[in-house]
Amino acid sequence: MSVVVFTLRLDGEVSSFTSSVQSQIKSAVAARAGVDPSAVELTISAGSVIVSVRILTPTATAASVQSTMANAMSNPSSATAMFANVTGFSITVLAVLTTPTIANVAPPPPPLLAVETSFSPGTIIGIIIGVIIALVLALVFMRHLNKKRRKKAGLQVPNGQPSGLQLQVPKGRAAQQGENRPAAPRRV
Repeated sequence: MSVVVFTLRLDGEVSSFTSSVQSQIKSAVAARAGVDPSAVELTISAGSVIVSVRILTPTATAASVQSTMANAMSNPSSATAMFANVTGFSITVLAVLTTPTIANVAPPPPPLLAVETSFSPGTIIGIIIGVIIALVLALVFMRHLNKKRRKKAGLQVPNGQPSGLQLQVPKGRAAQQGENRPAAPRRV
């Protein structure tokens, strides 16, 4: 796609260029360029009245459109003649500030692949439940390790020798026969 661009200085005030007048200017430019009015873009700004015109056209026809518009914009009077059919406002071109030139317009980039980042409610619930179960299992495992450490720490005896008083309780028949007497403590 290409664009033919030119700029004109017109007599009048910006406020005089209503949407109706702008539409008629687009139609006049489109008729002269041989394109659809939807392909013509206007930008109107202050400084007397500066009108920038962009005509979107296929690259294959850009040279023809540029040549046609260059002939129409060869001097202010021929440019004024192009706008003779605009009603409700008399347009006088004071100067052609830039002659029609062709600029290639880069094609729009291809659309980005849509990456779905949102999950369904079922997936979200599944992830939450999975995380909760993993946390519970991690806590149970840590508690189990702490119990083992405490148990192991409680059985440790300095120098490998038991200390303190230890009781021995007889097992089996000997224990039944001597039920009435308490077992004597032994020192080791």
